[in-house]
Amino acid sequence: MSSVEGFREIIYRFIESLNSYSNQYKFAKKYGLIVESQEPVVFWFERQNAG
Repeated sequence: MSSVEGFREIIYRFIESLNSYSNQYKFAKKYGLIVESQEPVVFWFERQNAG
């Protein structure tokens, strides 16, 4: 796995970690202040190179 792919995976798993360990995050989500997304992680430079 390349370093970019590894970093992408770490970022993608942030939501899982926040749901497990952060009470503040869970409360904010409960009251609609946070909306989770399962969108793939696409970095700025990938968007720039695609266009």
